[in-house]
Amino acid sequence: FYDKSTNLHVKLKSVASELHGLDNDEESLKSLIEDCPGEYFNSFNHLDEYDVVLVPETLEHIRNQESFLSNLFNVSFKEIILTVPNIVHYGKEIIQTDDSSIEINHPDHKSWHSPYTLYNTLKPWINENNCEMIYLEGKSMIGARITC
Repeated sequence: FYDKSTNLHVKLKSVASELHGLDNDEESLKSLIEDCPGEYFNSFNHLDEYDVVLVPETLEHIRNQESFLSNLFNVSFKEIILTVPNIVHYGKEIIQTDDSSIEINHPDHKSWHSPYTLYNTLKPWINENNCEMIYLEGKSMIGARITC
């Protein structure tokens, strides 16, 4: 779903010399190209070399995270910044009853992450020397800043 008022590319276009993007939603890419000229792709096969790769609020939507991350880390980069919602912050969104629990979650999310689980999910591709874990948005988001 493309929303020009909240789109990261639209916000970055005034400070970035070039913007490229990857999305499997063809309609969103068409709209984005109109607002932010650049190179846009719908698969990892076309990606080349980048200074900074931003992966904001994406991982929690991916069913096969291992495959996604394998493809992502095959892209040549100087730095990746990856963010996800922090389950520790959103723990209040889990309602416990006597015999079950109910999660109040975005219907497109496939997973939750904590700082620990995000680091462990990334572990095959990172090490403690090239990954900095960060909190964002009052700790409602967690991120990993990975350098090459």
